[in-house]
Amino acid sequence: MEEKEISEVLLDIADELKCNDDRQRNLTDDCGEPTVFDARSELYIRDITLDKDGDPCALIPLGHFEDDTIREIAKTMRR
Repeated sequence: MEEKEISEVLLDIADELKCNDDRQRNLTDDCGEPTVFDARSELYIRDITLDKDGDPCALIPLGHFEDDTIREIAKTMRR
């Protein structure tokens, strides 16, 4: 069996979130530990959600970003 193209897999994920009226899906085990690790970004992915356009996105705790990034986010939110 041939593997699906990644664009098809992304559509499957989005459809799964939409079908269950889940706007967010938790990707942690029973102890609350993330079960998915992205080697390229070297980050664990705890949750996925749909953005305003219906595309699946990863939710990553801000504590994993650089201090300057966190400060910039806080600054942007105060505007």
